[in-house]
Amino acid sequence: MLPSETNTVAKSGHGNCVTIGKKLETSGVFDFPIDPALPNSAEAVVFLGSLANGEFNLDELRDSIKRTFAGTCNLTTYVVNLKYFITATIYDLHGNLIFLVQDNKWQIFKNSIRKYNYDDNGFEVFDKDGRIAMSIDFRTFRIAPALYVKGIIPCTSSSLTYYSPEDFFLNVAYGTRELNRAFDNLYNSYPIQPLFRYTGNDWQHARL
Repeated sequence: MLPSETNTVAKSGHGNCVTIGKKLETSGVFDFPIDPALPNSAEAVVFLGSLANGEFNLDELRDSIKRTFAGTCNLTTYVVNLKYFITATIYDLHGNLIFLVQDNKWQIFKNSIRKYNYDDNGFEVFDKDGRIAMSIDFRTFRIAPALYVKGIIPCTSSSLTYYSPEDFFLNVAYGTRELNRAFDNLYNSYPIQPLFRYTGNDWQHARL
């Protein structure tokens, strides 16, 4: 079951700031708005890994029509009413569900993960093997906010898509000890860098 819309934990910076050191919640709602005061030439962009996954000028977005960026297995992003939205279902390489987000309403499955952290403008979760399975960062590109998504996206029981910081890898085989070891080598060669810290006082919600 997805969390209700009243459980709004990851709010994006308009009087709803997450306090450093506040306890992590296991569910919430992302809020990734685009400032309507930006000029029409500003672009809404989603990056999967290092590559733009499509873009729209703001003059195309000043209505209530949903516009979806180019899709990928188990991951969809779109813009409507000058807000970014994400839907994703993320499993680890052993088939355990670790993260679910539906139209920005998200839920973490703590028994299947190693750790996670978030703030108003970002989120990341590590699988039990120590890899960052999903990273979401909402930050400025050129003059407008963009959504940066990196992650390991299993598509079937034996193939995945890896959106790394430097490239993207489609139809990567996995599911056996040897194939999983090969993916470990790929991940270690192009690792997703963490957004947050996990040590010291008040590490919850604290960026590196």
